[in-house]
Amino acid sequence: MTDARPLVDLARDEVLALHEFFVAWFRQGSDAGDLGSCEAALAADFRMVTPDGVVIARAALLERLLHARNSQPADFSIVISAVEPLWRERDAVLLGYVE
Repeated sequence: MTDARPLVDLARDEVLALHEFFVAWFRQGSDAGDLGSCEAALAADFRMVTPDGVVIARAALLERLLHARNSQPADFSIVISAVEPLWRERDAVLLGYVE
């Protein structure tokens, strides 16, 4: 059985779940597993733009994440807001959001 929820809702849920993983990954004393779910969620051509405008490619981001495990205090959090679809087709959606 497939999920009947709109694609935008599914994509938003994936973004939120991935950031929950990041919080667990970064928090000191947390057992977040491994980067497998993160690697699977990021497309081969994934890019992240930092607040200061630096573009980081997928491989560089994964390397940074690997070395940042348990690097933040136990109360570290990430807030996601303004989630909105920027583009969509029948089976694809591009979301914008503020982190």
